Amino acid sequence: MQRIYEISFKDLARANCFDLGADEAQVKRFRLIDCEAFTEADTLSIVECDALEDVAYSAISYVWRSNTVTNNDNLSDSFSVLVSDDDTPGAPISIDVLRAACRAALPVSSYIWLDQLCILQRSKEDRSWQISHMHEIYQKCRRCIIMPAGLQRLARLDEETNWILRAWTLQEALCSVAYCLFEWTLGTCKVDGLTTGTILAVENTKAGLLELNETLQAATTSFLRVQGQSDTGNYFRVAIFGQQRAPVLTLLGAMKLPTQEAREAAIWRSALMRTSSRPIDMIFSIMGLFDVTLDPSAYGKNERERATVDLARAVIAKGGGATWLLSSLNAPPLRDMQTMPSFPETSVDGDPEYLTSEGPKKAWDVVGADVAWTLINFPQSTVNACGKLMISTLFSTLSTLSPCTEPSNSPFDRKETNFIVVRDNNGKIFTAKSLGRLDGTHAAIVGKINHYQLPATSARATRYSTVAMLVAASGEHWRPTGWLQLTAEDVVNWPARQVVVV
Repeated sequence: MQRIYEISFKDLARANCFDLGADEAQVKRFRLIDCEAFTEADTLSIVECDALEDVAYSAISYVWRSNTVTNNDNLSDSFSVLVSDDDTPGAPISIDVLRAACRAALPVSSYIWLDQLCILQRSKEDRSWQISHMHEIYQKCRRCIIMPAGLQRLARLDEETNWILRAWTLQEALCSVAYCLFEWTLGTCKVDGLTTGTILAVENTKAGLLELNETLQAATTSFLRVQGQSDTGNYFRVAIFGQQRAPVLTLLGAMKLPTQEAREAAIWRSALMRTSSRPIDMIFSIMGLFDVTLDPSAYGKNERERATVDLARAVIAKGGGATWLLSSLNAPPLRDMQTMPSFPETSVDGDPEYLTSEGPKKAWDVVGADVAWTLINFPQSTVNACGKLMISTLFSTLSTLSPCTEPSNSPFDRKETNFIVVRDNNGKIFTAKSLGRLDGTHAAIVGKINHYQLPATSARATRYSTVAMLVAASGEHWRPTGWLQLTAEDVVNWPARQVVVV
């Protein structure tokens, strides 16, 4: 490990700008901030190393654009980071806020990783290399310190932020032991709500640490209770991840669902409710979660669709399933890959939105806030270079797709709606459950749908049913048009397995 850069806080504040250039650092190496130098010597000191395996370090997860600063905020000296001409600079970095992060890291690590200071911002070669190792960086850190309001100031628990709506924070939350760092003045204390936890006071700061899992659970009910406080002063509003429950519950699903297929489905769904400042980052930010590494230097910042197809192909090639199916019933598909939902519009900050014929809509309203299922037992498949999904599966002509409001002998919950009467190509008539749109001339079996109850504290399967993709002819291929829930008995007599290109 080699020390490559040092500057005192006094000189840093005077310069008001940080620029780690190629003269001090070598490209394609890991860099870390020395926490003891920062907290004890008032010095920003950066070291460089070839590997992370034997280094005790933590990593910061934050938003590039900080929450608005007001005149009431007691701000310390801060500095900006020089970036490339075609990039959007981040908000200034507060020395006191970064000191709080270093103190939060010190109980478990001597160093901390922060992208703005540890990546050569003006070197495309170094940035591409670092992006390809981003999953590794967060996977190997001792503690991920989440700073939801950014690096200018700490957020309060009752203050809304958009941390959970940013693309990169999904990977950062799932790869590591994550804690939320926020403004807190009551010291170390036990808290409860849906579950119990401990807020850890950060030494010599007005900050507290709470495990991400506990913070998310508190966010689902919008409060937590401090044990041992008076009845009037022990309840605290929790809005630090915003007021929408769908992004919170979906992230909890990605963290807590019991199978890999289920977690991957939740990852896709969570990604569809996030956005980024560069379109391509929507793919780079999740590829490591599927154990895939695409070469960032091979794509332009707007080539998100091509990268999406390449990611899907790589996932299938490694033996994974098309777990993106059913991640949303309503999100518009990609132009060249009709089985893959598209991502929201690119945004530097603000809520992720889809552009629809009715105007912009919030991502959770399009994706579906109450979806709690995953697709399992997916049949053998491949994805070709054009984005077509080729499935080897049972396939049948369907007719008489008529609405049915009062199904008899239905295997599904009678409280549900959207039942239809279906006739397959053998003439058999049965009742099915329609998911979303009702259209199509044929159906291809794509696996079983696993319904989950997903309260904040647990995630357990409740029932299974067979799922078919409704399709209609589109030239030499088929295009997906909707979904049906069936029973295994309904498809016993369907024709032999064949390859369907969608």
